[in-house]
Amino acid sequence: MVRFLFMLLFLTASAASAESLKLAPEEALERAQQGEIAFVDIRLPFEWAETGLPEAAEGISLQDETLQPRQGFIDDLIALVDGDRSLPIALICARGNRSAFAQKLLAANGFTAVLDVTEGMVGGPNGPGWIGRGLPTVPCEAC
Repeated sequence: MVRFLFMLLFLTASAASAESLKLAPEEALERAQQGEIAFVDIRLPFEWAETGLPEAAEGISLQDETLQPRQGFIDDLIALVDGDRSLPIALICARGNRSAFAQKLLAANGFTAVLDVTEGMVGGPNGPGWIGRGLPTVPCEAC
């Protein structure tokens, strides 16, 4: 019985912890505008050109043109947070798949507060997405 209760507590804590690493689009916008998080759109430049970037987000692509993880991705994020890997970073991609991958990648590289905007820009199984919710975007000036 004690073992069962311990496992139940562990699973509950793990689920709550995983849930706390997710961020709704509206909350991401509000927290980025308040300067509480670094907000990063990790899509490819052609995607930024098509839809714009979320307002208050930086565009730092996870992938290179061959769709492989980009060598400088982690270094770019370290520079964004001035080397402080404990600062909160929220990631958004198109539908939530790449941001979930990048969240794990950054955690494995010492980042301790990486949040995932799971709905993504265009939505999918996790919700309607940034654009579907009518949240503001800005044109990509470097695309």
